[in-house]
Amino acid sequence: MKFKNISLEHIKLENEFRKNLEDFSLATSIKQNGLIEPLIVEEKDSNCFILVEGYRRFWALKHLNVPFITCKVEKLTSKNSRILKRLRVELKSKKKTGYEVERMISFLLDDGYTEEDIAKQCNIADSNSIL
Repeated sequence: MKFKNISLEHIKLENEFRKNLEDFSLATSIKQNGLIEPLIVEEKDSNCFILVEGYRRFWALKHLNVPFITCKVEKLTSKNSRILKRLRVELKSKKKTGYEVERMISFLLDDGYTEEDIAKQCNIADSNSIL
């Protein structure tokens, strides 16, 4: 894992599971305090990074017309692995939204995962706890 200054134009988005990504209060906070938590991306190649974590922050930075941002860069994995990472973060978050979690789980179920697979990947003992 490394940190790298990346153009927002080189960051690609996959599935967006939130209803509303534009959060102007977050943009105001970033403008006043700077970005506290870096975006997490996976490097596909030197000019293409896939956003894993930080979709609201990404849109806030776009709104602020920030051209480059320091990101935490991880090794490229699969789309499903990235969604599982996002789901694990959401399940641990105090700000999680049922809608977002439900959409991530539905995506994985539609792609062949079982409830037990998802629970195991998210370190949840009981698969009923995530549904």
